[in-house]
Amino acid sequence: MRIVSHVSRRTLTASAAIVLLPAALTSPDDFIAHGFAQELDASGLEIDLLIPDLHADCYLRSTAVEMLDEMLLAHVQNRYESFWLAGISLGGYGVMQHARLSEVALPTLRGRFLIAPYLGSREIVNSVNASGGIAAWRGAGSDMPDAPLWQWLQRQANTALADNLCVGCGSDDRFALSSRLLTALVPNRHVFSTAGDHSFGPWRTLWAQWLAAVVAPSLLAGERVVEAV
Repeated sequence: MRIVSHVSRRTLTASAAIVLLPAALTSPDDFIAHGFAQELDASGLEIDLLIPDLHADCYLRSTAVEMLDEMLLAHVQNRYESFWLAGISLGGYGVMQHARLSEVALPTLRGRFLIAPYLGSREIVNSVNASGGIAAWRGAGSDMPDAPLWQWLQRQANTALADNLCVGCGSDDRFALSSRLLTALVPNRHVFSTAGDHSFGPWRTLWAQWLAAVVAPSLLAGERVVEAV
């Protein structure tokens, strides 16, 4: 699997990294071209960016979790003291499915960031919303696509995973509803918003907000890993 890397301009041996899973129908190079690495450089943080080229068909073939495990073990876990896992749109789905299904221990994972995440079909998202939210949803035994993901998410309330999960979305994004439902699980300080739709401009804004509000304070304070994975 191809990995596009952007090495910190402040040091040749950064001790932290962000692994970013791209959206469907995009490539890692698109995120470099649209300024995600530029925002990282502007932040002044000593942190590397790694973007694996996980295509949509990897999710359709159910190989994404295994491929991500291999990538994290080979290029991240033993190289960096800590890292974050982020995903945009379908990449956000990949982040959550990895959290749900992977059996690989990642003791240096600090947290996760979902930008406008795709979290399943409109049918199941509407079902959760009609129930009054994720806590009230009674989806046990549902045969809807991705019901297992939402059942698992429901069980994450008040866990370390939820406490270190961040969610951001544009106001007019087509996945705004699923993002809003998910924010019921996470601390208010970990919810980010901006004007805009499902496109690179709002995604970059949310990325910059998260870097400033979560990643920078954590690194500058020298915080240790807090999530049990």
